Amino acid sequence: MSEFKAVTRLILVRHGRTALNAAGRFRGHEDVRLDEVGRAQVEALARRLKMSFNITQLLASPLRRALETADPTAKAFGLATVVEPRLIDLDFGDWQGLTPEEAAVAYPREYRDWERIPEKMLLPGGGDLAGHIDSAVRLVRELSADYLGETVGLVTHEVVCQGLTCAFLGVPLRRFRRITHEPAAFSVFETHPSGWTVLTLNDTCHLGPFAGQTGSVQCKSERSAETEVP
Repeated sequence: MSEFKAVTRLILVRHGRTALNAAGRFRGHEDVRLDEVGRAQVEALARRLKMSFNITQLLASPLRRALETADPTAKAFGLATVVEPRLIDLDFGDWQGLTPEEAAVAYPREYRDWERIPEKMLLPGGGDLAGHIDSAVRLVRELSADYLGETVGLVTHEVVCQGLTCAFLGVPLRRFRRITHEPAAFSVFETHPSGWTVLTLNDTCHLGPFAGQTGSVQCKSERSAETEVP
């Protein structure tokens, strides 16, 4: 009989919808709050997580949209949300508040680099994708060791969800846009001796009533691949 080894389960949550999300604009460090749809989304999210998991630790980005997303879940599990700066959104600098089309017109060379080699560029007046995701990966490594055998919730932002999922799957960061992570969706990962097992990606089944505001509803997708943490 094989020896049982405790694992850390990680639930990666993207914050609920904001007015900037609805308008398709870069958010970054803009401290926008959830809109009416977003507030309803995160209540549904909390009910789903309470029904399906036993979260013992909850961490969130310091931005209000993430903290407002975490609040119903924290109350459901009787937890205090831990503010974790490494979960903050990528700093989009001069692009914050712009649509991608507006950024492409105002910063044509930089936007071409963002499309082709995002992991190698520094955003105008902002941060760099590779360094930002490296910081989040280091956080996850710490959590997987510190909370062995527990379920940890991380409430963060689209780019962080995409970047961490690339790391878990062994996908080059350059392809992060191919990872879909809707507002108020969650994904589930577990530690494994060689890295991570991906259990669920972009689960939005709890958002059925809000499908018109968030895009098509995507029920959970089970994955059995085991990946090494880079």
